[in-house]
Amino acid sequence: LDTNLNQTINLIKKAHTTFLGPKVADKTYENGYRKVLGSMGYRLWISQASLIQMPGYVSLNLKWKNDGVAPFYEDWPVWVLVEDEDGNSLEKEAVDISLKSLLPEETLQTKTRMQVKKMISLAGKKYKISIGIEDPMTGKLAVRFSMKGTYNEGKNYLFQ
Repeated sequence: LDTNLNQTINLIKKAHTTFLGPKVADKTYENGYRKVLGSMGYRLWISQASLIQMPGYVSLNLKWKNDGVAPFYEDWPVWVLVEDEDGNSLEKEAVDISLKSLLPEETLQTKTRMQVKKMISLAGKKYKISIGIEDPMTGKLAVRFSMKGTYNEGKNYLFQ
């Protein structure tokens, strides 16, 4: 974490390393430790999000990116969640995406159809739209995206 740090980071990137452990480095090596951690794993985020009203439905169009060095190794379920301003669930729709295919330095686009009746009923009201990736072992939303914005209990908020 000190000597040949650049070489270590390059090897970590080439190996698509996703985990370093089980110990945390001594404070003496904190700078190197932080650089190594910043060079590991997947970094999923949404670079663009738009809602488009279509005849009979509303489409949530997303551009997905992975700025990490490794893919997400499993195809966990991905959800769009719509809530009212009090946090009550109004809609939950599956996103058609293979997380394993979202490779580093690539972009994927998805379009998710939302029920128009529920979306129209929100016209003029405050609502929230988030994306969540469900851990199949726990059944809970579990992945924090690598982007600015509100994150709460596995929900990465796009619109609030």
